[in-house]
Amino acid sequence: MTMSEPVPLMWMPVLAFAEELCATPRITRPLRRQARILLRELQAATAPGESTLAQRARTYLDERSPAPTDLETLVEALETNPGVLTRAFRSTFERTIVQYQRERRIEAAIGMLAGAVPVKQVAYDLGCGQATLRRLVRRRTGRPPRDVTRGRAFCEALR
Repeated sequence: MTMSEPVPLMWMPVLAFAEELCATPRITRPLRRQARILLRELQAATAPGESTLAQRARTYLDERSPAPTDLETLVEALETNPGVLTRAFRSTFERTIVQYQRERRIEAAIGMLAGAVPVKQVAYDLGCGQATLRRLVRRRTGRPPRDVTRGRAFCEALR
């Protein structure tokens, strides 16, 4: 983004500072990296039609679901910092990144159980114990996994 593009007035000093930092040859590498991240975030926030940081994080998590992704990996992939990412995600989706990942894993488990995959195999595929899987499925659907496997609770489970 150049200064000739329309930028909200309140962001102009921050944007100018970030551009100046990125162009300065005598700053430390971590500071230059943070300046590039700040510049990228400002560009995304001021550019119309661009996806937000939270939406990019959700897309990244969905592409790798149901495998859990730790915060450090997500931060590195999106080139941001943990505080900004977690605040943006929580304010956009009204849940933490961990809660979102857990919901996606439970949805995947219910789908696998509805496809007649044994509870033991579903638990192994999701990387949790059978007791944990049973508890999570029961909490989500109100019924034990065997009912979901038999198809009795499948429609209610997806609500």
